[in-house]
Amino acid sequence: MTDVFSSDARNMKVKDFVISDEFEIIEANEDVKGAINKLLSMTCGVLLVQEGKDIEGVVTERKILKRIAETKDPFKLKVKDIMDTKILKINYNEKLPVAVEQIANEKPAAVIVVGKDGDFRGYFSPTDYLMAEKMLKEAKKRGKLVPTVEGEADELSEK
Repeated sequence: MTDVFSSDARNMKVKDFVISDEFEIIEANEDVKGAINKLLSMTCGVLLVQEGKDIEGVVTERKILKRIAETKDPFKLKVKDIMDTKILKINYNEKLPVAVEQIANEKPAAVIVVGKDGDFRGYFSPTDYLMAEKMLKEAKKRGKLVPTVEGEADELSEK
């Protein structure tokens, strides 16, 4: 990724972030025990749930714990039974200010990065989002113009 303080955030795109980390992919029909073992083997991150060739959901440790607490026999559950399906798909070439605004407005469980044909490219993690916000705030302090979703430019400098 580009250095936070030397780049102009308005020109950055989602693809400028490392989107190949902080996740593993699991099949929707995998059992919960398999999901738990996969999460335990990871340093950090989430499980993106794949059905066919598409990412259809996300599973976190918290989501698994909640379902285990609610279910009499949690190990009969499949990943698709516990996944969160509120997924936002953002294009790989989307400008950073637009992506951050979409994420803030929609508040998805996960942000999936796709190519122009909708093919999976990666995961825009909460860490990526926080870094993007920081970069845009830095641009605001420097008085840069940042494009909005509508395609107009708003001056972010303090008045």
